Parts: sequence; C-alpha cells; structure tokens
Amino acid sequence: MFSTPVLLIIFNSPDTTQKVFDRLREIKPKFLYVSADGPRPNNKSDIKLCHDARAIIETLDWECELHTNFNVSNLGLKNAISSGITWFFGSVEQGIILEDDCLPNTLFFRFCEELLERYKSDQRVMSISGNNFQDCDVGEGSYYFSRITSIWGWATWRRAWLLLDLNLKQFASFKSSNQIKNIFNDSLTRKFWLAKIEEGGNSWAFPWAFTHFLNNGLCIMPNKNLVTNIGFREGATHGTNPNSILANLKTEEMPELLHPKYMIPQLEADYRWSRKAAKDQFTMRIRLSKWIRSFIPNSVKIYLKSRFLK
Repeated sequence: MFSTPVLLIIFNSPDTTQKVFDRLREIKPKFLYVSADGPRPNNKSDIKLCHDARAIIETLDWECELHTNFNVSNLGLKNAISSGITWFFGSVEQGIILEDDCLPNTLFFRFCEELLERYKSDQRVMSISGNNFQDCDVGEGSYYFSRITSIWGWATWRRAWLLLDLNLKQFASFKSSNQIKNIFNDSLTRKFWLAKIEEGGNSWAFPWAFTHFLNNGLCIMPNKNLVTNIGFREGATHGTNPNSILANLKTEEMPELLHPKYMIPQLEADYRWSRKAAKDQFTMRIRLSKWIRSFIPNSVKIYLKSRFLK
C-alpha cells in the first residue's frame, strides 16, 4: 500500500487513462484523487470518451480512499488542470500529480515519496519531476537541481502551489526589468523561456514554470527518466507530433537513491534541455513550412524568388 496521495487528471482519452490507471493498480495508492474536465461544447465524441475515461475509475479494486472532482462543463486545459490541482491541495499537504498520458514506472512513486518528505520544509525546492531529457548524468547524485520545471509526472507541496501566478500578473514587470538574466546566463535559454511563457495562453504549466522563476525556486530532476509521455498524437492539445524527440521516451531503473552533495542548480543541464526543446520546436516548424510550400504552384515560387531573392 502506497501512502502518499496521488492526483490523476483525466479528460477524453480512455486508452491512455487505462494504462496509467493500471500502473496505479500496481502500487495501490491508499489515497487517490481523480479530477476530470467535462466534454467540450458541441463535441459529440467527447461525451462518450469522457464517460469511458471516468468509467475506468469505477474498476478500482484495491483498498483505497477515493475522491473525485468530475466537472459537468468544459473548463479548458488551463483552468481544468490548475483548478484540479488546487482542489487536491485543499485536502493534502503534499502529493503526486499524473495526467492521463503520463505513464510512470513504479520507481517514480518511491522517488517522489522519499523526496517529498526530505524537502517538505525546504522552501528552496518547489517541485519534483519524474522526467529526464539529458544524454548524460548530471552531478554525483541520483538527481540534480534545476531552474526548469517538467510536469509529465511530478510532485509538489501545498506551500509551493499556493504561490502560483496562473494569469501571469507579474510577467510584464518581470520581463521589462530583465529579471530573466538573473535566472539564466545563456541567451538562447532566456529567449526560449520568455517566449514559451508569453505564448502559453492556454497553459497552466508555463505559469507554473514562471512561478519558480519568481520565487527563485528549484525543481528536482532525476538522472534516470522515470515517466514517459504516451499522448503525442494528432488531436492532442500540445503534443501533436508523434516524432518529437520528447515522445514515448523509455523509462529506466535507479539502483539506489543517492542525494547530491550540493543544492546548486545545474545550469549547463538546463541549457542543454532548453536547446534540445528549442531545436525540436524549430524542426516541427520547418516540416510545417515545407508542407505548406508543397502546395504553392511553381509559377508563384518563381515569381517570389525573382521578386525577393534578387
């Protein structure tokens, strides 16, 4: 029996929800919270898909204190997830958050449980991620400290979540005073994160990342990847490219949990991650541009070339 509370966030993907729920069945959380957004207006397929996803929760077959927060109407990604997490922390002091397309291995739960206890009173640490996007180990421990957040399977405390600036009320001042220079030295990393926060209108995740910046907070990143995102596909809200370098990453085992000696953010690792994410995004844009250009008649291409490439 696993005693740390777990929040599962679901919507209209019963196939991936089933896989994540089956993994929960393996560790049998004693306290399970499930939050679900309602079907989108005028979307008939959502009605059945949302119903089928919620029906999976009814198959719970272990001793468990179950709490549900099923929205009747659709709140949208940003508000549904953020309000679900707020509902969760209205009842618990610390816990693990999983979305319906984030499939962890069983080690992830033990990793989060131990570190939630270890850092529960340390205001410097604001979140614990199960993701690793590095090509090498960082530091001497089983995990390292990062300025960057990653939320494909993660954990946090009520004390940190209460700081969330969901509507980015402080972003304009933060940007105009160039505070990002005090977070990152690398110019590409600064540009990448400012752009992602600014364009993330339907996202709760980038305001959460911004909240870490505002409070000089640290996120714990494992040196082995513990969660894989199985939701990259057409029709997804954000992860629509199944060929993304971040899609369906393998999870790994961690022989023992070794704590790093120093609580210092590993900025070089943050730069590598940001550059990899920026390259992935740039590659997607190139593919889209080539696809659009393939429909332009040759006569138009010749004209544009003669007009602008003299």
